[in-house]
Amino acid sequence: MNYSIHDSSSHSIVALRAVQFLFCLFPLLALASEQDTVGMRTNADSSARVSISKAHNYASVFLDGDAFTSEFTLEVSQQDRGLLAEVFMGGIFNGEWFLKTASGWIPWDPATEQPIPIAQEILSDSIVIEAFSDANLGAGEYEIHAAYRPFGEALNVAPQPLDFEVQAANADVLHSFESDAAMEAYIEQGLQHRVSNDIVYAETAASASAADSSNRVSTTNLQEGGVDEADTIKTDGQHLFILRNCGNKSCLVTYELDAVGAMASELSSLELSGKQSAEGIYLVQDRAQADDLIVTVGGRNSYLRWADVWGWSNTVTELEFLDASDPAALVSLETLSIDDQLISSRRIGETLYLVTRYTPYLIGYDPYAYSEGSLEDNAEILESSTLQDLLPSVTNSQQQTIDLISSQDCYLPTNSLDESHSPSIITVTAIPLERPNDHQSTCFLGDSETLYMSTESLYLATTHYEYDRIVSIDIRYSPLHTTSIHKFALVDAGIEYRGSGQVRGHLGWSEDKKSFRMGENGDYLNVVTSVGDTWNQDSSTRLTVLKETGQGNELQVVNVIDGIGKPGEQLYAARFLGDRAYLVTFRMTDPLYVVDLTDQENPFIAGELEIDGYSDYLHPISESLLLGIGKDAIADESSIDFGGVRGAWYQGVKLSLFDVSDPANPSELSSLVLGKRGTNSAVLSNHHALSYLPATDTEPARLAIPIDLHDSIPESEWFDPELPNA
Repeated sequence: MNYSIHDSSSHSIVALRAVQFLFCLFPLLALASEQDTVGMRTNADSSARVSISKAHNYASVFLDGDAFTSEFTLEVSQQDRGLLAEVFMGGIFNGEWFLKTASGWIPWDPATEQPIPIAQEILSDSIVIEAFSDANLGAGEYEIHAAYRPFGEALNVAPQPLDFEVQAANADVLHSFESDAAMEAYIEQGLQHRVSNDIVYAETAASASAADSSNRVSTTNLQEGGVDEADTIKTDGQHLFILRNCGNKSCLVTYELDAVGAMASELSSLELSGKQSAEGIYLVQDRAQADDLIVTVGGRNSYLRWADVWGWSNTVTELEFLDASDPAALVSLETLSIDDQLISSRRIGETLYLVTRYTPYLIGYDPYAYSEGSLEDNAEILESSTLQDLLPSVTNSQQQTIDLISSQDCYLPTNSLDESHSPSIITVTAIPLERPNDHQSTCFLGDSETLYMSTESLYLATTHYEYDRIVSIDIRYSPLHTTSIHKFALVDAGIEYRGSGQVRGHLGWSEDKKSFRMGENGDYLNVVTSVGDTWNQDSSTRLTVLKETGQGNELQVVNVIDGIGKPGEQLYAARFLGDRAYLVTFRMTDPLYVVDLTDQENPFIAGELEIDGYSDYLHPISESLLLGIGKDAIADESSIDFGGVRGAWYQGVKLSLFDVSDPANPSELSSLVLGKRGTNSAVLSNHHALSYLPATDTEPARLAIPIDLHDSIPESEWFDPELPNA
């Protein structure tokens, strides 16, 4: 792999570069105490290169484990040939200056120290200056400059420095494919050497959305204000739009609301055009020069196992865009069918964002081939396939089909630069609602189990698990795992990769809760993870603060709060609200922790509260009030499970109203327990199950949750209602 610079620019451009060079690039000119009389020239023709001993297979990237060789070649001006000259080389590494001498590179302060020449030599037609040979370089940005100066003559400098970047091999950063051929080879090898068949269940998160209305109606419960989520019910205050099944098809049914009679009457029912079951809808209102719009999203499979790579092939995500200006007569405007499996979606203003997963599907290819003949057939199919055959496409209502992505828009993680790990493609697509066919996409090869989105950024996270035991969806986590996070900025209705980072721990076992474990606050991302063995006494919670550095596509860890919770407690709920985080851990009692994030470089636990039971979901009521919904619990130190103390027995569903006006002294103002042991609510696993109306000047706040009530005492002699496990 070579990185080369060759400048044969016009004299005007060279002169401009010389000015830039003088003022901001090459403090070697500190030697020019003689410069007033001798002067300076820029070399009009030079080249520089850096190479590594072994090129990476799929991307042009330098890692700190590589062995580097680099050299400058300067063409000597005709009038300088035959003269004795001094040769100089200097470089900047992560903002610090170094000087190349005959004995090697040394730190250098250009403000106080004179430069030392590497050598003296009689000038011929060119000078070759070696920067380093088979050297191991640290991760960072490099900027190397070279010059020569004949005695008594002007300093002659290279017109442009050699710039390159070295990245950490242990950082899970995304790298661009260097070509179509590289991406094709990567995917084909991933198909041939498919990932393991470990059975891991990852239920993808349900979606939901918010509808603005001046009427007193609840909207979809969202994690982040301004970031809409798909839901099965939407309202504009006068009408309800509800998804339901009509035989084997999905229908969108419109109801007219009668606020006085608390009634709803059906206006119309429209059978959707897609073949997939619709999972959710978006209602887009208050549009500039456009009618109200409904977008249906379908194709998500909640029960598809994440590790079942082949289950994500030959799948489709379908979108339908409907004119909702007349709720009684919805009109289909456009459809998009994408060769991808929907993971999740969000909407911000007039842009819809989709996250999808795709495993290439080739007709005749046997993913479970084992005989010599079937393996040979697979090899022939791959040999005859092209990159276009391996990538997802999108088809509109006019049956026009185009590629969803290209190699220029895709990345692969550092640990996959040389070996293929997975043929699955994770794609993020931005779709402008006024022009659905003008979509933009970016992708990476690998995994992503969780989507978190703010109004500024989109984050994809996946935990690298080490499983001790897997039984259906009951997964026991081992203490050793990390979570990788990739950040994408939302720019001009598109997506731009900004960086990646890693944190210790996992994001938990509940798909709906995973995104709530992340929260963006200005330029920072806060992540809470669970570390330690889930079923032993060493489990705890960890808060990690990450920040985009702008260098090396890195999300840098700026601070950590470790050991949150008592030994053995697990994280049950997390909520990031402005400059605070609220965390609930549990084993026998419920500690509520208030974390102060005012100074993101130095977060701290401001206060805590310990009560019976726990909260699974935290909902903001006001700046001073927080609602927790979870379970009541009765401590039982005598109960043994998994070789240790169980801790407590869950009881009925518990609602707790917390006063957090003083973060140092949170308190429980009131609580309500519904039902007995066995009572449950969908809110505990899906935040969309909560309907909420904030308080007004004349009316109190109201909320509604579904309850599966267990409240009767069995009539049996053996049943003792006083036991905590009853």
